[in-house]
Amino acid sequence: MRNNSDRTARVYEKRKYSGRWVCVTRSGGSIHDLRSYSLNDQTRSLRINRDDCG
Repeated sequence: MRNNSDRTARVYEKRKYSGRWVCVTRSGGSIHDLRSYSLNDQTRSLRINRDDCG
């Protein structure tokens, strides 16, 4: 997953932005393999943020 926007992105395990999540930083941030976060084939929602993930 690659984020080419000027905003951060959170990938969530469950619908409606719940469960475990991982942040993809802005401007070229990437996660090459969601398996290392135990989220491969488990993601159900994505939220784009104006601020940093934290």
